[in-house]
Amino acid sequence: MGDSGPAVRAHFDLYVAAGSLIYFRQGCNPDDMENKIFLHVFPAFKPALPGISKHTGFHNLDFLPYRQGSMLDGECLAVAPLPEYGIERIATGQHDFETVFWEVEFAPFAQGTPPP
Repeated sequence: MGDSGPAVRAHFDLYVAAGSLIYFRQGCNPDDMENKIFLHVFPAFKPALPGISKHTGFHNLDFLPYRQGSMLDGECLAVAPLPEYGIERIATGQHDFETVFWEVEFAPFAQGTPPP
């Protein structure tokens, strides 16, 4: 997808670009688009969190990938806009409310990528 490669390789390759987290997978199947993706963004400055998120310590941006992406010819793509505040780390993965299929946590700007 990009010349520099993904920020993280997991079940989906994760790219941080243009203020968004992009999920990309080759060899995708319908379950990859049906199961909820959890996306928890931890700010560098905690007071930046909106409302109730101040109590949890992270911004919950969970979503269903088929609502924010598409599947074509065995490839899946989903895009999740990121908040405009400084991000310390991101925890993301996928589950069906009983089983966590994959999860990863990373600092998106640790490798010199500028913040959104």
